[in-house]
Amino acid sequence: MAPAIPHLSAAFESVEIPLDPSDHLPVARLLECFRGFNNTACKDERAEFDHFVSQTPMAVDVDFEEVDHESLSGWWCRPKDLRPGAALLYLHGGGYIRGSATAYRSFASQIAARCRIATFVLEYPLAPEATAPAPLLMVGEALRWLRSNGNVATALVGDSAGGGLALAALSTLDVLALQSIVACVAFSPWTDLTLSGASVDNPDISDPLLSRKALARYAATYIGEVSPHDPRVSPLFGTASMETPLLIQVGSNEILLDDAREFARHAAARGAPVKLEIWKELYHVFQLDLADLSSGRLALDRTAETLMAAFDRVQVLERKRSSSVGRVL
Repeated sequence: MAPAIPHLSAAFESVEIPLDPSDHLPVARLLECFRGFNNTACKDERAEFDHFVSQTPMAVDVDFEEVDHESLSGWWCRPKDLRPGAALLYLHGGGYIRGSATAYRSFASQIAARCRIATFVLEYPLAPEATAPAPLLMVGEALRWLRSNGNVATALVGDSAGGGLALAALSTLDVLALQSIVACVAFSPWTDLTLSGASVDNPDISDPLLSRKALARYAATYIGEVSPHDPRVSPLFGTASMETPLLIQVGSNEILLDDAREFARHAAARGAPVKLEIWKELYHVFQLDLADLSSGRLALDRTAETLMAAFDRVQVLERKRSSSVGRVL
């Protein structure tokens, strides 16, 4: 059960976004295609998942560079005319047992192109080969690496398990790792590995992409010796104060709906400015299907607006600080 909420921050905003009429038929078609996604046995579920995710088209005018730096690897997605000194760290989904930076670089490039910000898609270790908190520790290492390479302002972005990982980083990593973070965006984040959210078993939700059985398998494989109540794997149970501005997008027709809603309210109670967007009639990480859904494109446009505004605020504050220092000197 989620912890009690002491109060809500004045900076908490929750909005419901209706389905674009042009998306009714594409959504119905896509949902039919997704039937049996977690029920069909396959020889290589990682390869199948990567094929599924990589269908998102690559953005134009974005250059890709594979990185293999000591213990870190992944892909840079660099748009033309990018903002200097800024970076996005993208954390992919896949239930902590599948997904890859290679497969997700297409989707990440769509965000990078809209923001004009270099985006690094981290290849974090998967379970069962590596269990918690190994991926979280690598996120901290990646943030320090980005800062050491001149990225003085960074935003975290992630989907599903990657969204949960991003929020866990904000909840548990040390101040040094988080000092450059200006914002965080989470698409359909998995924030509660105890699966206590009411939406997980809501019969009115028809979610072809996730099920309690699938989530329980992912969680058991990932957590290892860590308690599912530990905020390093379930950021919903974090208690530390939060200041980073958050944008959380979730579909109303997915079983992780309450993971998003409850975390948003708890983060606001812990001090974070939070905007929660509930996209009506849409499913888990619908943004991946931007080629078919105008709602997917709009969601990423709104994401870019949020991220660019966060970087702009930091830039203004830095200019004011530099001006004040100059006057003192």
